[in-house]
Parts: sequence; structure tokens; C-alpha cells
Amino acid sequence: MASGLAMVPDRRVTLSDSGNFPTDLYMVEGLMNLKDKGYELRIPEPEDVVAGITEDVAVVMLTEVDYRTGRKHDMKAVI
Repeated sequence: MASGLAMVPDRRVTLSDSGNFPTDLYMVEGLMNLKDKGYELRIPEPEDVVAGITEDVAVVMLTEVDYRTGRKHDMKAVI
């Protein structure tokens, strides 16, 4: 995650989804607290992820299959 953010220093947003593993989201929140101010974690609903990928997003962190529901992201649409 830190390397992904470093690759595009002009972008400061990490995008995940509300169905991601809680521990993954905690890890990103911890990293945001260690970084300079201005970094942000956005957590939209799974169906809103593709629309949430904007020009300020540096990293998209997704799990293809929601471990609770079995719902799958269309990974081709994310790329």
C-alpha cells in the first residue's frame, strides 16, 4: 500500500469497499495516520467502486470475492 501511494505522490486517495476484510481496512487507516496530512481512505458500497475511481485515486484495494456474501467484483471493469 505504501509503495503504491509512493508511485503517484500527487494522488492521495486509497479506494476500497465496505465489503472488504475489516483488517485490511484497519491496516490502511493505520497507514493514513502515519502519512502526512491529506491522505484519505474512501470506502463506498461495492456497487459504487468503479464510479469512485477518480483522478485523485492512487490505489484501489479490493478483494475480488466478498467473503460474507460471495458477490464478485467485475475486475475487468475496475482496470
